[in-house]
Amino acid sequence: MSAAAFPDVFTDLVATQRSFLRDVVVAAAWDLGLTDLPERARRILCDVLRLEGLEGLALPAHRPSLPDTGLGALAQVIRSGIPLDVGPDQTAYHAHLLSLAPAPGALLSAWLHARGVRHLADLGGGHGGYTEAWLGADPTHTATLVDAAPIAAAASERLSAHARRLHCIGGDLLATSHVEADAALLCNVLHLLDPVSAATTVHQAARSVRPGGWVVVKDLHVDAAHAGTLEGLYFAVTMLAYTAGGDAHDEPTLRHWMADAGLEDVAVIPPWPVAGSITLVGVRPA
Repeated sequence: MSAAAFPDVFTDLVATQRSFLRDVVVAAAWDLGLTDLPERARRILCDVLRLEGLEGLALPAHRPSLPDTGLGALAQVIRSGIPLDVGPDQTAYHAHLLSLAPAPGALLSAWLHARGVRHLADLGGGHGGYTEAWLGADPTHTATLVDAAPIAAAASERLSAHARRLHCIGGDLLATSHVEADAALLCNVLHLLDPVSAATTVHQAARSVRPGGWVVVKDLHVDAAHAGTLEGLYFAVTMLAYTAGGDAHDEPTLRHWMADAGLEDVAVIPPWPVAGSITLVGVRPA
């Protein structure tokens, strides 16, 4: 992370809890071994072990002592195939996401506005951090936010000052009807999904914009060699624990999904100073 980069979802946790996260991976590898694991689990564990300089994936001499709850139960999650329950109250998590949105949201809003975008579909928009930045950037901006019903309702209430320019839809993102926006945003959404669902979601985003409109994918990522991007590699560990198929995806994979959805001119927005993240844009053919 450069001095000018904005923090992202996992920046602070990696900075303060890297030793604990490393121990989580080492303990899971101790308990399960590394040869007979499901492909996703083995790759994620091995990526972190390699990152931490455990050449040849040779484990430390002693297993770290960890609680058997939360991430400390990673081995049990991998063994059972049942993700951890995040619990019903995610207020703190959504507050964290909202605190990170204003600066990059303003940059993205300016970028889209300069390209003629006036209506934004924020797909999986949570409590509306990026939507708020978009609506606050210009009085001509309008938005549609789509997320699970309770989350969309919370976003609608929180952004009630913009009610005349905002439509919140509660429901399954993949079942959402055509939006016909100038641009669709998938911000920190695809990491929650298995590859098939993620690709389908990108297709849905492409169908949600008018011909000539933009699709924006912003997410934590890992580099193509899975050898760097500290935040992304450790974030993938939490996806292994808390989702059935989520992951931090690499740029070639994201580009493939966007191209397969029919998007053209797929490119990274430079510069995009958000630590551990990548932002790609593509255009729906006119």
